[in-house]
Formats: sequence, C-alpha cells, structure tokens
Amino acid sequence: MEKLFVKLSSCVNPDRSVSDTNKKIKAILKEVNTLLEASNVCRKFIEENELGSGNWDGGEISDGEGKFIARVSYNGRVWKDKIYVPNGEEFDLSIYK
Repeated sequence: MEKLFVKLSSCVNPDRSVSDTNKKIKAILKEVNTLLEASNVCRKFIEENELGSGNWDGGEISDGEGKFIARVSYNGRVWKDKIYVPNGEEFDLSIYK
C-alpha cells in the first residue's frame, strides 16, 4: 500500500480576536494508511485544538513523493478535486485524473 500523509495545521482567523483557540499551529505531516484514517486524524486534531472552521488550513493529503491526492475539509469530508469521497471510502482515485 502506498504511503499517505495528511497536513495538520491552523491559522489565525482574522474575524476573531486572538486567543488560545484562535491560533496558528505550524504544519506537521502525519502518516496515514487510508483516506478514512486521514479524515479521522484531521477531526481529532481540530477537536483537540478547539479550532473553528476559519482556523482550519490543513487537510491536504499527499503521497510519499508529495503529490496531492485529496483534501479533508473542516467537517471531515474527503474531496478529490471537487468530487466528494463518501465517508472517506477507499476506491481507485485514478479514474478522476
């Protein structure tokens, strides 16, 4: 199975005052095995850091060579371009290239 990495990070939401929950968190890459796992890791990161949707700027999923695969939105949905991947289910993304 190909390695996948998901970016976890946040930015300051300019619509809110700076606080413990309105903060920038430097990006880290976390290795995951599936798109569903990437979604779960992102939601856990968001909840643990009490991030609002305006703070979330992570979620990019890439392969071992840094090539973009998909993106996890704030609500945990996984997107390949503008195509929603239901429940982060695994299927052949190459058909959408």
